[in-house]
Amino acid sequence: MPVRTSTTRRKFIAASAAAGALAALPAPFVRAQSRMKLRIGIVPLISSGPIFLAEARKYFDKVGLDVEI
Repeated sequence: MPVRTSTTRRKFIAASAAAGALAALPAPFVRAQSRMKLRIGIVPLISSGPIFLAEARKYFDKVGLDVEI
């Protein structure tokens, strides 16, 4: 006689909550990446101002980028 299994709303919600909680946990073997070297070529116009500001305020260093302009 075959066993009948049915998915109830309660089982579905419990399984979804368990999967969400598992996905929210940090990975146990995550390593820090080395600094990425990036070369940016720009035209010295007013529209390039944010690049110069980011370099002056060390935003690239904060996110781990080694930027050459």
